[in-house]
Amino acid sequence: MKKLKKLTRNQKEFLAEQGYNADDFLLERKDAWNFVFYNIHTKQLMEFRY
Repeated sequence: MKKLKKLTRNQKEFLAEQGYNADDFLLERKDAWNFVFYNIHTKQLMEFRY
């Protein structure tokens, strides 16, 4: 797992649009088409395409 990072404003807004609470997530990876978020409470990775 890569180093976890705080979310930017755009990433927080993206998670809110998906129906998630942005306070529960950190960013694990970002590439050209995907975000990979780490849920702090469940300790699971969630991948989203944008």
